[in-house]
Amino acid sequence: MSEKRRGIQSVEIGGRILGALMRRAQPMMLKDLAADADLAPAQAHAYLASLKRAGFVEQNPETGRYLMGPFAVRLAMARLRTIPAYRQVIGAATRLGTELGLMVTVTVAGPQGATVIHRHDGVETLNVNIRMGTVYAPEGTATGRVFGAFAGDGQAANDVHRCGYAAVSDEPVPGVSAVAAPVRDAAGTLFAVLTLVASGARLALDDEAGRAARGRLLEICAEAEAALQSDAVAGTRDEMQSSTRRRRS
Repeated sequence: MSEKRRGIQSVEIGGRILGALMRRAQPMMLKDLAADADLAPAQAHAYLASLKRAGFVEQNPETGRYLMGPFAVRLAMARLRTIPAYRQVIGAATRLGTELGLMVTVTVAGPQGATVIHRHDGVETLNVNIRMGTVYAPEGTATGRVFGAFAGDGQAANDVHRCGYAAVSDEPVPGVSAVAAPVRDAAGTLFAVLTLVASGARLALDDEAGRAARGRLLEICAEAEAALQSDAVAGTRDEMQSSTRRRRS
């Protein structure tokens, strides 16, 4: 057995604190967080001060409870980008954005809601605050409406499932339009959402250019879904073959 390499204990302790927050998936009081990380409260408090400065955790000023910080969320989203299935969808979004010259975002379900894991910039300069780790509002945004539809959100669900997309104009940002469409996995579950974002002049919902962009978005999403389903079938086939070989050995 190989000897364990010496590491940095303080990093490992910080990891225990983050692991406790991840497992609970909700804001925690200091005493509970310390207990879960097997630390004395005073020791946990010192580590939390450094983790807060680095953006790994944040503290609610009213309740004093700790939760995952913005940098931790962006780190998790960056990890997702390395997974082959997500890389496929990001590649599809990049092709779409390059072809149309429009901003495209890829959004997945995160711990705080619909969270952006990729942004491809178009040729326009838009006054929008969208970056990796941004959480879309569940209402008033095209992306949020698609997520709401798959959560069974009444009329939004009917509209999205009937049309295959959700669209907004002049909300939440005046002068900006967005069209969002789902990418489903092999089980039909929402895997990601691709969203076109552009000025109303370039993505008008009722003119020929807007309809063409919307149609291309739906085509790209369908292609991404087909690729995900093909990979799922291939993975199942490989697993069955491996299982057969194990039984024979």
